[in-house]
Amino acid sequence: MSLLKYLTNIYTQSTLILSITAVFFYINSQLPTELQIISYAIIPFIMLVISILFPDSVELKSRIFIRTFFIAYTFFLSIDYLYWRFEETLPTELGIFTLICGVLLFLAECHSIGHNGISYLINFRRTNRKPIPLPLDVEKLPIVDIYLPTYNEDPTIVFPSLIAATQLNYPSQKLNVYLLDDGGTKEKCNSTDEIEAKEAIKRATILKAMCLQIGAKYITREFNQNAKAGNINDNLHKTNGELLIVFDCDHIPTNDFLQKTVGFFLQDPKLFLVQTPHYFTNPDPLERNLSVSIDSPSENDFFHRVVQLGLDANGSSFFCGSAGVLRRSVLDEIGGISIKTIVEDAETTIDAFARGYKSAYLNEVLVSGLNPETFSGFIQQRIRWSQGMLQIFMLKNPWLMSRLTFSQRFIFSYFPIFWGYPITRLIMIMAPFVTLTLSIPIVNASVTEILIRSGSNLITAGIVSQYFYGHIRWPFISNLYEIIQSLHLSKGIAKVVANPSAPSFEVTPKGEVMMENSVSSLTRPFYIFLTLNFIAFIAAVIRFFNEPNNQSMILLVGAWCALDMLMLLCALGVTHEKKQRRMEPRARIEQSVKLTISEKISVQGVMINASMSGAKILFPCTFDDFSNLKHIRKIEVEIPEREIKIVCDIHSIIHKENSCLIGVAYHLNSTKEERIAVDIAFGSSEQIKKIIARRHKAQSHIQGLRNIIYYALHHGLGHLRFLTANLYKKITQLLNLKNRRINA
Repeated sequence: MSLLKYLTNIYTQSTLILSITAVFFYINSQLPTELQIISYAIIPFIMLVISILFPDSVELKSRIFIRTFFIAYTFFLSIDYLYWRFEETLPTELGIFTLICGVLLFLAECHSIGHNGISYLINFRRTNRKPIPLPLDVEKLPIVDIYLPTYNEDPTIVFPSLIAATQLNYPSQKLNVYLLDDGGTKEKCNSTDEIEAKEAIKRATILKAMCLQIGAKYITREFNQNAKAGNINDNLHKTNGELLIVFDCDHIPTNDFLQKTVGFFLQDPKLFLVQTPHYFTNPDPLERNLSVSIDSPSENDFFHRVVQLGLDANGSSFFCGSAGVLRRSVLDEIGGISIKTIVEDAETTIDAFARGYKSAYLNEVLVSGLNPETFSGFIQQRIRWSQGMLQIFMLKNPWLMSRLTFSQRFIFSYFPIFWGYPITRLIMIMAPFVTLTLSIPIVNASVTEILIRSGSNLITAGIVSQYFYGHIRWPFISNLYEIIQSLHLSKGIAKVVANPSAPSFEVTPKGEVMMENSVSSLTRPFYIFLTLNFIAFIAAVIRFFNEPNNQSMILLVGAWCALDMLMLLCALGVTHEKKQRRMEPRARIEQSVKLTISEKISVQGVMINASMSGAKILFPCTFDDFSNLKHIRKIEVEIPEREIKIVCDIHSIIHKENSCLIGVAYHLNSTKEERIAVDIAFGSSEQIKKIIARRHKAQSHIQGLRNIIYYALHHGLGHLRFLTANLYKKITQLLNLKNRRINA
């Protein structure tokens, strides 16, 4: 049996890797201490060279041998390090408080190393499926129902998604589109709150008119029960498609969504789900408030473009609530969308697995959605995810469910381990403060020992992470994402551990508008932890000069403290909300266009972004070429490659050194023109693929550290300057008010 055939699940993968790890232990035990220390430096260097010469690729199956070696050696170093920490470094003779602090730090390290190790195992082997072509005979195609559940989202957000869903490349007689309005229920429209009732009726009227205009069907229900899952379940009996697609109302599908997903169901009758990645046209709060490069990988890409491929290889990819295709007969068999937890999507998948059905993951982006605009919305979304995955483990227990494979049980047990990272991060942030201010040696070892053991472990982990995920996860940025979530997720995790049934579903806000810069209401914990770390850093400086015999240890922990301060300053930058007045989704594209100014004048350019109402086009021209454009009202923009034309007004003209950036506003006088506008911005999956390819570029740890320093000094201190300016303004206003009263 070949190695590739043997490595079919996590159990066999783990067996092989741990066997190789045991070989490393045996070889290491035969070496003298000096050679062991040398090997800690040489082998990571060899791994670095290999990673440069033979970059990882899902397409190249031969890379599995390199991944095997990398993971096995990482396991060896990690186990060796943890054994050393447990046996030799716990402060067992320095008092109970010191021992508790030391054990907590050790447990945090165990969790971090264990979480990374399991992540390597899950992503050790990845499946990268290709679409299965549809049959030419229309009669062989299944009837497809598309559901767009909505609750309180603005109709302007819903409209593009609704239009896109009704113009998918699929026979119209086989396609039904339904808008499931949970904001227009009888309960909402008859609310005792008169204002709420009027708003619900007004919104429902607008949505009904939209559906009538573009050929979708409007459905609502009597009562708002069980949130999104209840909305879907209560309307299942009203539709009868063989396949069901759920799109969040802000998720705009590309034209070829059905062409690329339906074929899988015709090939495998046991297939329950085909899930596709989520792609977001707007930056998340970290990207927006820190002005992170638009060519950097999205944080969501790590899950949707890496983790889900590993889950699929182990038969465990799961429904993500949107952009997934479900087999209706299976949904009926398991009683509809599951409602026991607040992550109904993942829960529904595991219920289908328990009936012997399968899932598949197609790694092609076929939807464009919206990230939460505010930090509070972002945290609300992540709290729901963390609580929901914990609920699945605590309320359903994968090890007690029938017919699940070992890999499925293992993976759904791993998710609660993953969501333990907020606790780990809090311990790590507090460790320098305890060590430096309270003079507690929570690690009983010399600096040399720590550098050799920890250093080799961290360097190797960094090399392996870069090899596996470097193109999609930049150094230090993922740490920052964990820190900004940890201080708030910890409370949510504690709540579900205390009472697994306590959390309730909350809709993630989308399309929020901020008219002015502000500070998030969730910032206070970051002030506290930054202050504690600042105190610890001052203590480190004082102790460095007062304790000459302990300077090396103080310097090491002080550097750790300084890095935490940089991260916390970056967190302040994230919570400094920048104004955002545009609610309409705008997509980055890179599309060649022709601008027709008159019958005799036309120029070639590149459309760089577009929305439902307009676009920006870049032309490599001088000022004179466009000097008379401001006097022209109507122009025609053509995309020859896609045979699309649309009439526009010139909205803005920005002249640069050798180019001209023109903003155009579409003339949308008919449904046909609105369909064209949606198609231009969101209809092409090839355009999305091109933009994502530009974002998936690796960055070194040095570049990552440089970015963190810049974000901390520019945006973090900018947050503090903003606070100072506001405080000065308020004090001035109070003094002026006092003077006016005195003068009166």
